[in-house]
Amino acid sequence: MIKYTLLKIKIFFIVLRKLGIITAGVKTLILPLKILDHELPHDGKILDIGCGEGLYGLAARLLRRNIDLTILDNDQVKIEKAERICKPNKIINTKFEHYENDSSYDFIIVNDFMHHIDYESHHVFIAKIKSLLVKNGKFFFKDVDQSDGFDNKITKFFDLKIEPNLKICFREKNEWVKLIERNGLSYSNAYKYFNVWVASRTIIIFLNSQSKVNQIKLDQIDYKKNIILLTGASGFIGSHLVKFLLSSKINNCENHLILMVRNYIPQYDNIENCSFLISDFDELNNFKYSIQRIDFVFHFASEVKFNKPIDPFRHNCESTTKLVKFLDNYKIKKFILGSTLGVLERGPFDDCSKLLDENSSAFPKSIYGKSKLKSEEVIINSSIPYNIVRIPWAYGLDMTLDTHLRFFLNKVINKSLLTKFNFIGKVSIIEIDDLCRSLKIIVERLENNKIIHVSDGVPISLGNIFSTMQFYSKKNVIIFKIPKLFNFLIIKFRRFLPTTIQSLSNDVLATSNKELVQLGFKPLMTPRMGIAKFCQSIIKPNEKDKLLPITLITGTSSGLGKDIFQKMIQDGHRVVSIDSSEDGNLNFDYFIKYDLSNLDELDCKIKEFLNQNNFYIENLINNAGVLINSDLSLTKNSEIKKIININSTALTILSSIFLNQNINSKISLINISSSSSFSPIPNMALYTATKSFVNQLTLTLIAENKSENIKIKLVIPAGMKTGFQKKYSLKERKGLLKVGKVSQKIILNLNNSKNIIFIGSSTYVLYFLQKLLGLNLNLKIIKYLSKRFL
Repeated sequence: MIKYTLLKIKIFFIVLRKLGIITAGVKTLILPLKILDHELPHDGKILDIGCGEGLYGLAARLLRRNIDLTILDNDQVKIEKAERICKPNKIINTKFEHYENDSSYDFIIVNDFMHHIDYESHHVFIAKIKSLLVKNGKFFFKDVDQSDGFDNKITKFFDLKIEPNLKICFREKNEWVKLIERNGLSYSNAYKYFNVWVASRTIIIFLNSQSKVNQIKLDQIDYKKNIILLTGASGFIGSHLVKFLLSSKINNCENHLILMVRNYIPQYDNIENCSFLISDFDELNNFKYSIQRIDFVFHFASEVKFNKPIDPFRHNCESTTKLVKFLDNYKIKKFILGSTLGVLERGPFDDCSKLLDENSSAFPKSIYGKSKLKSEEVIINSSIPYNIVRIPWAYGLDMTLDTHLRFFLNKVINKSLLTKFNFIGKVSIIEIDDLCRSLKIIVERLENNKIIHVSDGVPISLGNIFSTMQFYSKKNVIIFKIPKLFNFLIIKFRRFLPTTIQSLSNDVLATSNKELVQLGFKPLMTPRMGIAKFCQSIIKPNEKDKLLPITLITGTSSGLGKDIFQKMIQDGHRVVSIDSSEDGNLNFDYFIKYDLSNLDELDCKIKEFLNQNNFYIENLINNAGVLINSDLSLTKNSEIKKIININSTALTILSSIFLNQNINSKISLINISSSSSFSPIPNMALYTATKSFVNQLTLTLIAENKSENIKIKLVIPAGMKTGFQKKYSLKERKGLLKVGKVSQKIILNLNNSKNIIFIGSSTYVLYFLQKLLGLNLNLKIIKYLSKRFL
C-alpha cells in the first residue's frame, strides 16, 4: 500500500504543471495502480487506446521500466500532453477504427472509452483489439457497469455536461463480458474498486486465448423442416421452449431451431436440429446471408425486471426494432412476440372487478410495461405477420431468484412476515409447460395479427399463494386476515399507488383466457397443483417420482358436492370427481364415472387412475350420500345394499386407499356425515344408520392416526337447501342452511387442526338431545318432530 501511495505522489508531481493541481490530484488519486501492477506483463509492448492525457501510460512505464509503450488518441491537444507526460515509444494520432494494424501487443488498455462508441460498432472494436493482441496477450478493459446505479448516473451526467449530444452506450458488466467473449477473448478476472471522482469502478481482464467463436452448425440447417428463430434461449421461458419445440411439431412438421444467443450454450451441444446464431441484436446485420430461410420467430429475449430495470427500452424496444429490420430479408410465416400483462395494468378509475382481456386499454405505470408496449407497437407497425402473446406470471423450474413466485417461495422458506397475511388481490399465473403448449396452439390456430392473453384461467390471490407455498414447503400454515380498513384504503386510493402495492388488494394483473380456451387450450396444471410441483422442484429437487396433488370428491353432480367442487377449482385445486352420472357435472377434465354401489372394482379403478396420471390424493372429500324415504320393511334388498354400499362401504374403501398412500406430504380426509346421524328418524333408518357409521368410523380413524401429516375430519352439517328434500319426498322446512356457507366452512377448516366440525345450530341441538336425554325420551321427541316436519 505504501508503495502505491508513494508512486501516486510521484505521478502527481510529474503531471501537476501540465494538468493543474485539481485535475492532477483527482486523476492521480483514481489510478488503480495495484490492479495495473498485478496484471501488467514484466516487459513487452503495450497499447493505450484513447489514452487522454497519458496517465495510464505513465503509470505503466513507472511500474515496468522495460515496456515498449504506444499511445493512441484522435484528440490532438490530449495526445500532445500525453506525449510529454508518459514519453511513449510510439504515438498514433487517429481514430481507432482508422488505425492500420502494423504491430502486435502484449497488453492493451481501454479506459472509459468504449461507452463513447455506438452499440453497433462495439463488436467491430473488440474484433480489432483481438487482431492486435499476441496469443495470450491481455486486454485491460475499464468501463461503466450499467447495473451500478451510482456509476451509471454520475458518469452519464458529467459526460453529457461536457458533450451534450454525446450518445452514451453503457452495458452491464455481464453484458460486457459476453460481448468481448463472443468476439474471441476469454474472461480472466474482474475488479471493483472505490474512487472519489467521476470514473468507472469496474475493471475486467481478458486473454487472447481462444479463436473467434464460430456460428455453430449454421451450415447444417435442415431446410426440409420448420426453421424457427428463437431469441432469449438462455432465459427461463426460452430454455423451456427450446426443449418443447425440439420434442414437438408445428403443423405436423418437425422443427429446426436457430437459437439466437449472446454466448454459446454448452448444454445444447450435440443436440440434433439445433443451431446457434451467436450475436447481439446490434450485430445481426453480419448474418444477413448466413440463413436461407426463416419460417417462424419466437422473440422472448427481453429485460424482464419489473422493478428498477437497467435499460429496458434498449433491451426490449430497440432490440425488437433491429430484429424486425433483420427479418426484412425473409418471408416469415408468423412472428410470436412474448409480451406481458404489464403493458396493460389498470386505468385510474378501473375498479378491477372485471378480468383483463385482449380489448382492455393500456395504462402501464412501470418502465418495464411501457418498454414492452413499445415493442408491441414495433411489431404491429411492421409488415410481418404476428401474434402478440401477453403472459402473466409464468413459473416453473429454473426461475431466476428475483422473479415473483420464486421470490415469494424464498420468503416463505425464510418465514417472512409478508407471507403470513391473507392479501386478497388476485393475479393470473401459468405453469411453464402449459405456456409452451399454449404457444404451439397459438402458432397453429390463431389468426395472424392478433393479440392473445395466456393463463391457466384461475386467478389466485396472493394470500392463497402464500398459504399454498407454506403448505407444500412443510411450514405451519399461518395466515392472518387483513383488516377490512387496509383493503378499503388500498382499493380506494389504488390509482395513487405503485403496482406492487395495488396488487395486494386489487386484481390488477388478473386476466381472462377465454380466447385461448376457444382455440382448444386446456391447462394441465391448476394453480395449486402447479405450485406444489414448483415447491417440490426447489425444496426436494432430487426426489424421484414426484407425484402431483389432487382433491378427490364423491358426489359432485349436485348440492354440497357441486358447490365444494366449484370453490376448490376457484382456489386452484385440481379436482377429480367420482359420480355415477355425468348429468350436472362441471368437471370435464378429470371425471371418474363410477357407481359407488358397485364395490368390486372400486379399489382397482382409483389406484389405476392415480398411477396413470402420476397423482396422489391430497384431499379426499367423501360427500356422496343417498337415502330412501320409506319404511325398511318396504325397501327392496337391492336398495338396502345400494345405500349401505354408497354411504358406508365405499366411503370406508376410499378412506383406506387414502390412508395407505405412503405419501410424505400433508393430506386431509374429510368425511361428511349429517345431523340426522344423532336421531332415529322414521322412514330414514338406513340413512341415519349409515351416517352414524360414518361418525364412528371417522372418530376411530382420528384416534388411530399417529401422523402429523394426515388430518382427518368429521363434518356434521344440519339440513341444507340442496334439492335433497324434493328428490326424496321430504317436507320443505324453514331454517335450512345455504349450501355455499356449508362448503365455505368446510374449505376454511381444510388445513387446520380441528377434527370435528359441526355446522348449523340444529346439529348441536340434536347432538345434545342424544347425549342428555334417555333413549326412550329421545325417541319420543324425534317421533313427534318427524310427524311435524317430515
